[in-house]
Amino acid sequence: MTADILMDCSLEISIWDYERSTGSCFLGGVRMNLGTGRYQDKQCDWMDAIEKELHLWMKMIKNPGIAVKDVLPLRDRYTTVCEQVF
Repeated sequence: MTADILMDCSLEISIWDYERSTGSCFLGGVRMNLGTGRYQDKQCDWMDAIEKELHLWMKMIKNPGIAVKDVLPLRDRYTTVCEQVF
């Protein structure tokens, strides 16, 4: 995958707790992307990386083939579109 393709991608990692009786509970997550609010020149609400997520995404794009280690704080919620899906 080239850097140009990654500029228009987003990686979302979410952590869930599953309880048989109550269902799934969102514990937190991160979104790594450019934080532009746009995908293929169209407005979207999931391209919303915050500062540290954006910094790590750019670091990975600039260092292809090299392992990048860091720690990201989990967000306690995403946008309303994500909430409607789950």
